[in-house]
Amino acid sequence: MKIGLVPLVAPVSGPRALGTHAALEALAGEFDFAVVSPDEMGAADLPAFLIRTGGTEGLFQQALAALPASRDPLTLLAVDRDNSLPASLEILAWLQGQGHRNARILLLTAPDAARRLHERALEVRATRALAATRLGVVGRPSDWLIASQVDPDRVRHRWGVELVDLDLAELDLHLEAVSEAEVEGLAVPAPVQALEASRVRPALRIYLALKSLVQAHGLTALTLRCFDLLEDLRATGCLALALLNDEGLVAGCEGDVPTTFTMLANRLVTGEPSFMANPSRLEGDEVVLAHCTAPLSMLTGYTCPSHFESDLGVAVAGNLAQGPVTLSRFGGADLGEGMIYEGDLVDHVPSPHLCRTQVRARVQGLGARLLEAPLGNHLVVSPGHHKTRLEALLALGKTSGPGGA
Repeated sequence: MKIGLVPLVAPVSGPRALGTHAALEALAGEFDFAVVSPDEMGAADLPAFLIRTGGTEGLFQQALAALPASRDPLTLLAVDRDNSLPASLEILAWLQGQGHRNARILLLTAPDAARRLHERALEVRATRALAATRLGVVGRPSDWLIASQVDPDRVRHRWGVELVDLDLAELDLHLEAVSEAEVEGLAVPAPVQALEASRVRPALRIYLALKSLVQAHGLTALTLRCFDLLEDLRATGCLALALLNDEGLVAGCEGDVPTTFTMLANRLVTGEPSFMANPSRLEGDEVVLAHCTAPLSMLTGYTCPSHFESDLGVAVAGNLAQGPVTLSRFGGADLGEGMIYEGDLVDHVPSPHLCRTQVRARVQGLGARLLEAPLGNHLVVSPGHHKTRLEALLALGKTSGPGGA
């Protein structure tokens, strides 16, 4: 990992402060430290200002003014001598007053410095990925998502994410362009291969059409107003969305932008797929979540029954391994609100009265929060405990950039 350093040393400090600090030498085996100019910081995995001495506050302001426009969170590296820390504190207080609420000090002499450097680099990578995200909204959000509307301009300002509105009529054009040979040539898992052609082929056509739409518009994520497909094709998007998520393209249901964004956030911090589901039953500290699709790679086993509400098409009824889980949801007009809970997936007997893939999670406090202050009707299920990293990502929503832009 390359850490691009802009070192700041006050002229009054003299030559004794110019040497390499022992903390940098101790971390050199794990990180590639390179001195860079402000306009070269964007090429580093983690760009940072090394506040080597006190009296560098004015030098920092000059360096910041020379920094190209960027969404990267600002990082100050401090050491335990030559008044590095007090100067860093003054700079951070000034930055926060200027609206750089995501600026942070990392103390290189701390025992956990290596871990914090890695975590900060992950935050920078996530910020850059979000700034490059084009999230396609294929069809409008479903009519029942009355609390899940967002303001595209505010989302772009806060996160850099561009929402791309696409009409279902355009998806129809891509569906018409899919040939039977393309569908028959797909390599699909055995449970899918075993389905009747009349059931599976429409689902695979939707998958291929969505892939074509993604390529045509340079999308990096999408959410589909999937229920409309029931009327037009007598098919659902459940299998298509599962396959897209398995391939690394975050794909959500029902045109739900906040939940799809939450899936994207989970992908960025874990590198793994997640899925959205309805909290369908609350029993004390246990919540049952259910939906008709989930990435196949998440499942310990699955079948492909029909879609729950319509009894049409192909859905996914899968099992997840018991163990740690994170349930999360970002919301609000700018996606700046969040609810993030950790718990455990526990044993569950599927109900015929809920959507096909069902999980039971034991999560302290979640039930009360859902009944008192929900952000909407979906949560994202992600195996493992990721609350700290998701909270760090949530805090990265930007209100102003370098120079107060």
